[in-house]
Amino acid sequence: MANKINRILVVDDEDSIRSIFRRFLKMKGFMVDEAKSGAEAIEKVKAESYDLVFLDIIMKKMDGLETFKELRKVKPELCVVMMTGFAVEEKVKEAMKLGAFDYLYKPFDLNEIMAAIAKIEKKEKLKPLE
Repeated sequence: MANKINRILVVDDEDSIRSIFRRFLKMKGFMVDEAKSGAEAIEKVKAESYDLVFLDIIMKKMDGLETFKELRKVKPELCVVMMTGFAVEEKVKEAMKLGAFDYLYKPFDLNEIMAAIAKIEKKEKLKPLE
């Protein structure tokens, strides 16, 4: 049986991006937490259970790729969608090779967020029964 996406963590060092995600996703019925840094995201994932993480690639101190690698150590099965507003194709490609589920380029349409969630839920439904 597929797991429906309920709990989402949004990781971005820009307050405005986190705010847009939080308001939009809560309006759509999701439980949303925020982290403004990679270190904060890692602590939240250690303490809480999330179905999905939207993770910015370009952040101060610890970037999204470093954060993603650490999140994989904490919770290998965690579904992560990378986000970026910069042309960082190599980092996106590396994240995808490491197991990121998808990526979004900023600025994005709010419908792209829901499309990413729908793709994840569809993928989950395609998993064979264990």
